[in-house]
Amino acid sequence: MRVIEWCETYLTGHPIIDHQHQALFDEINHLADDLAMNKDELELLRRVEHISVMTREHFRCEEQLMQEQHYPQLAEHQKDHRDILDNGDALIKRYKEGGVPLAELLPRFIATWAVQHIVDDDAKLAAFMRQRSRE
Repeated sequence: MRVIEWCETYLTGHPIIDHQHQALFDEINHLADDLAMNKDELELLRRVEHISVMTREHFRCEEQLMQEQHYPQLAEHQKDHRDILDNGDALIKRYKEGGVPLAELLPRFIATWAVQHIVDDDAKLAAFMRQRSRE
């Protein structure tokens, strides 16, 4: 079950960032498959935590790239990353405590990170990097 499709709109032009984005999309879709197949709660939680780890690593790589490029909106972008991680951590905690079903967690994650962050914030970074490469 594909809940989110990768498309060229999401390309930043940086091979590592694009690869990480695509890998995260794949993991989100695997989670949706696991949900549809009513997989064991422990297995679902492992998948969610794996996505969280991948997201943290992706943000670390992205922030390193922004530092290397002297990206002027680094602090703002880092704050967005912290907000996404904090919101994700809060949702995972609520899920573990039985307060939010995983089926509800998935769309929130997609809306806040996978789509909004890539289309808005990462697109600005990509434009900046393209401009820098022409200088």
